Amino acid sequence: MTATLKFYAVLFTVTSLGFDCKADLLPPVSEISYEWIDPFSVKLSWTWERPRNLPKGCKVRYICYRVNKNVSSKVDAQTTNTYYSDSYLTGETGSGRWEVMIQVVGAESCEGWKSINKSRTVTTKKPKGQLVKDFKCVTEPGGMNCSWIPLNPDLDVAMSYRLCENTEENIKSLKRCHHGYSDGMRNGCYLNILNADICVLMETDSELKTFKPALVIPLPKMSIREDGERLNLTWTTPEFGENCCWVYHVCYKECEKNQTCRTIRIPTEPTEEGLFHYIMDYNNECRYEFVFNVKSSDYCPNMLSDGSGFMTYGSNRDPVQPLKSTIVIAIILSIIMSICLVLACYCFKRYRAIFCPNIPDPSAIFKEMMVNGNKDLKTTTSRLYTPMPEAIEPCKLTLVTENSILEENS
Repeated sequence: MTATLKFYAVLFTVTSLGFDCKADLLPPVSEISYEWIDPFSVKLSWTWERPRNLPKGCKVRYICYRVNKNVSSKVDAQTTNTYYSDSYLTGETGSGRWEVMIQVVGAESCEGWKSINKSRTVTTKKPKGQLVKDFKCVTEPGGMNCSWIPLNPDLDVAMSYRLCENTEENIKSLKRCHHGYSDGMRNGCYLNILNADICVLMETDSELKTFKPALVIPLPKMSIREDGERLNLTWTTPEFGENCCWVYHVCYKECEKNQTCRTIRIPTEPTEEGLFHYIMDYNNECRYEFVFNVKSSDYCPNMLSDGSGFMTYGSNRDPVQPLKSTIVIAIILSIIMSICLVLACYCFKRYRAIFCPNIPDPSAIFKEMMVNGNKDLKTTTSRLYTPMPEAIEPCKLTLVTENSILEENS
């Protein structure tokens, strides 16, 4: 059993080596070189010597691999020529280095034959750097307004641009920005290009940055109105991008619950009112919070709205709140009435003589009239004049004896 396993292992090894030998029949390419056509595109060239022992009618093709180790991406292309043009339009930072590998493979009459990979490192003319941030191009009537925030305001950053399609005409049409401006926070440039895919070069004396900028449009305004038990979301089509199909992305929260998102594809033609509508269910006891944006879909370059819009509609209503309010009002009224009742009792007790004076008994009055006589006579007698008593000098008497001398009264 052990001998059988060893036999199959040796057979597998020999077979693998045989296949490897067959796979390595084609020699690799040699003398790989490259040339930057412009800051965005590079042309790779190589030579390959055809072996004499190839089968008759054997045709080969070349597979070019481009590996960017920074983002772990791999791009390959096939060609029968000994040159290949590639575009480096990514905005990754780093040293601006890519590894390029080229392999020769059999195409006709020698399928399965191939060579080992031959590699070459491609570097940009200047190292790549960030230089700017928040770069965007806003579509405006007659062109685009591209603006950015410089990372270092002291550096002189030059902007150049061209259409991204790698045609000979576009490659030769790289233009420098001549209509630049600065508003203190952002720098910018006005481009006489409308709704086009452009490639941008930001460059200093020591670094460069190449990328495709984001194309943005002013955010269309959205209006909301209540239509029975539904909400009618209404907006107008963007002013830019003729014959474009637009897609609205609307997210909303109902009564501050989980967010729900909808993707609404807008037709190229509006309704008779010239507006676009979206009808949704509505709960009038809830507050709705809307976040929305728009982007292009078909028949035009990729464009996004400049930021997202935010709107609210309605208010949250607590179904128990009316009952709570009624209970609170009843409690407050009961407290007020109790306080008023206590104060009334206190005032009545303190000023009882005013509120309830003593009324004489009529029977006692008649009894007094009968006992003391006529009340009118008594009343008249009590009203007679009574003179005031006169002052009388007191008399002093002195006893006189016979021998005394009479004194005159003085």
